[in-house]
Amino acid sequence: MPLNSNSTEQKTDFAETMAELSNEQLIEVLKKRKLYQEAAAKQAISEAIKRGIIHSEEDLFDPEFSEKKLKRQLFPEIESERIRNKMRRSISRGLFLAGSLPAILGVIRLTRGNQSDGILLFVFAAIWLGASVWLFRLFSRIAFNTLAGLFLLSLIYALKQLFTPPGYSVMDTFIIVILYLLIAYGLAYVKRLNG
Repeated sequence: MPLNSNSTEQKTDFAETMAELSNEQLIEVLKKRKLYQEAAAKQAISEAIKRGIIHSEEDLFDPEFSEKKLKRQLFPEIESERIRNKMRRSISRGLFLAGSLPAILGVIRLTRGNQSDGILLFVFAAIWLGASVWLFRLFSRIAFNTLAGLFLLSLIYALKQLFTPPGYSVMDTFIIVILYLLIAYGLAYVKRLNG
């Protein structure tokens, strides 16, 4: 609590806030009371007693009000729609940045005289970047499926490049593998967020 805050005003604000919650929302606050400021948790308990949701603080020891343990998961679950959208947009930004790599490779191929590869890489990058922007603005199955299809095509292309002589160094291969794992994780997480 900030040093200059007025605790009476804060108590009143928490009381008003808790009074505005539905019973279901208040129960959720009670379950997660350890995540709230102490004053807010006490106001939630007072409001729950006033409404008859619980009869005393001892009722909070019931399994119904026990706090869910946070599990470590590969894909953390996000309850808030607003936070899910923020996460989707953040992943889409990363996918957008990943789409700039084929454009750069296309420039390199064009300057080395390999026009067919260069143009194909530019077209690939343009479609990838467009689908990433679409996914950033709004989740769309078409945008997601486009990115997933392009991901598979690029994976085949990358594997072909890795195993074609003269090949790449161990560090180059490591970076490519990590990049593909990150893109696969991002795509899988976006699908899970909106699936």
